[in-house]
Amino acid sequence: MKNRTKKQSRFAFNQVELSDALKVTRMTISRWSKVPGSPPRTANGRYDVASWKRWAETEGRKQPITPDMQQAKARTIRLKNERLEIELKALREQYTPIALVRKWGQELSEAVTPIIRSLHTIAPAVVALSTADAEIRLREVEDEILTKLNEIRDKDA
Repeated sequence: MKNRTKKQSRFAFNQVELSDALKVTRMTISRWSKVPGSPPRTANGRYDVASWKRWAETEGRKQPITPDMQQAKARTIRLKNERLEIELKALREQYTPIALVRKWGQELSEAVTPIIRSLHTIAPAVVALSTADAEIRLREVEDEILTKLNEIRDKDA
């Protein structure tokens, strides 16, 4: 088996080597090879690098991969992965969308505000009661508050 080095060769043994020589992706070579008029393989199945370079330049298809393109592609992949991780966490109920949290906060505020506003009206009613009766009345108010909070919880469950 011959030792193939990275030096520029007249022929590429496969699309990967051709893509390296032309500084494009293997997928690009695959697409280009389907275009009518693109250079065919040689009789022994190899690719003539010089023919492909000329064809790419005359067809205006030469788009070398630049470091900026590689960075942009890597960033795109990272962002897609982050989005998939968020979607998985949402499916596993490990993540709650901010819109839902805001909705719950609004509902909680709407339920708790009237309760808080009514607390000062309890004091005069409790003052005139015995300690035992005051405790009963305060437990009733507490039960009302907890019932309203449970209704909010159960609504989205």
